[in-house]
Amino acid sequence: MFAAICLAAALQPGAVMRADPPAEPCAPGVRWVAPESDGVVTLGTTLEVEVLSCGRPDPTRVEFFKDDRLVGTATTPPHRIVWKAMDRPGNVTLRAVVTWADGTAATATRSVLLAPLLSEERVEVVNVYVTVQDRRGEYVTGLEVRDFRLTEETVPQSITNFGVEDLNLNVAFVLDASYSMEGLKLETARAALESVAGHLTFPRDQAMLIGIQTLPVIKVEWTRDKAELLAGLDDLEASGSTALYDSILVAAMALKGLDGRNVIVVLSDGLDIADSGGRFRPGSTHTFYQVLDYVKRSDVMVYCVGLGRSLDRLYDLYADKPLAKILSGFSDETGGRTFFARRVSDLQGSFDSVVDDLRHQYSLGYASSDAARDGGWREIRVDLMTNPAKYRIHHRRGYYKPGP
Repeated sequence: MFAAICLAAALQPGAVMRADPPAEPCAPGVRWVAPESDGVVTLGTTLEVEVLSCGRPDPTRVEFFKDDRLVGTATTPPHRIVWKAMDRPGNVTLRAVVTWADGTAATATRSVLLAPLLSEERVEVVNVYVTVQDRRGEYVTGLEVRDFRLTEETVPQSITNFGVEDLNLNVAFVLDASYSMEGLKLETARAALESVAGHLTFPRDQAMLIGIQTLPVIKVEWTRDKAELLAGLDDLEASGSTALYDSILVAAMALKGLDGRNVIVVLSDGLDIADSGGRFRPGSTHTFYQVLDYVKRSDVMVYCVGLGRSLDRLYDLYADKPLAKILSGFSDETGGRTFFARRVSDLQGSFDSVVDDLRHQYSLGYASSDAARDGGWREIRVDLMTNPAKYRIHHRRGYYKPGP
């Protein structure tokens, strides 16, 4: 009866039957993702577009042009290339042309400023390696450049270089080989570091080995030979005191200026200390703050593994900070991480965590909008554009500008 009444009402004179408005037609097209409009681009800038296929199969290709010259082609999503930007500096127009199998094409343009590669006013590219984890500690993958917001001294910056590609690694292993590591500790540490070395891709990657003893001992110079690295690990014996800071400094000096991701992996169970006939003194000729400053200027990431149960109560000779905060200080400032192994049996898991972190890094690059060359410190902050409070983001805290 109710249905009949409704139908009768609908058929009354003057009654209007309203249909849902038709869906707006979807027009195939393409839109720019990176770089930003009127942004500054340099050598190695990532060009990326989003293709709107509107139900069509994926396009056969996306071609990128600088003015009328083809500079690259992407055939699979995400549609991006790295533009080498070897052109005359100045204002240029970029053009992306997407073509589908049926011959349909769409075009989008973008105006940018191409910075000179070498000049008195050259733009320095700042590289920031970022890991993102959710509240459960799981790594967040599949993010795009549009998902990140980067600021320098609270000023938003245009991200010109972006990637999740596995850049080559230069790894300096700094292993505590003082008397306190004798026996099972050193044996287990060797096995754990061998496992990390197994994840390196030789000969693309390279590594070196430094033993922390009374003086830093370079057991293996830079090598792209895994067997040579492992032989150096087997040959490392426990001896002497702990020149922790000097050993990290030697590693940073060896890494400075190398291409790729520059990483120091440190393992220590004790403070920077030496025993002089029953009297304790610093083990290094340099202080924590001196070495930290050098590391921050060297564009390296420091990963630390602290071995022991009471590292948060083991204070240095200056009673300034415990070993736990010393190790975290190196990693937090440089974008690395510190992991703690309370027992020798925990070492393997700690080093596995180092490998996981390196495998889940995003690479962000930008040309600072601050043209000053004053040698001063600049603070960097990276957030996600959506729900930033839900995630933990790790990256280096800043960098030093070039001097005048």
